[in-house]
Order: sequence, then C-alpha cells, then structure tokens
Amino acid sequence: MFAIIQNGIPDSEMSGQWYTPREIWQVVAFVRTLGRIAPQKIDGDPTRGQSLYANRGDCARCHTVNGRGG
Repeated sequence: MFAIIQNGIPDSEMSGQWYTPREIWQVVAFVRTLGRIAPQKIDGDPTRGQSLYANRGDCARCHTVNGRGG
C-alpha cells in the first residue's frame, strides 16, 4: 500500500504523491482502520459540498470518478 501511494498506479489517474514517508505511513494506518468500526452518521449539507467541490477547482484534480466527483 505504501508503494502504491508513493508511486501511484501506472496508466491510471492515480499519480504518485509528494507526501513524506511518515505521512504515507499515516495514510496507510488510517486506511487499515476502515471497515473495522461501525459507520457513524455525520452531519452535512450535500448541496453545499457539491458547490464547494465544483467551485474550489483543486478537488477534482484527484477526486474524480468518470469525470465527476466521487
């Protein structure tokens, strides 16, 4: 997982990252926790989130699925 985060996946939209090795290990540790705790309902405004995503510009650089936010 470390190598994939650091180097990216060839021929995909996932490029390598500029994080320090320590930061990459922190991401790896976080990802490994996913699915181990019960999901929590979080407050939020999906419409506002869509607006922020569309208007900030830099989100879509990495967070896209088939050309849309995901």
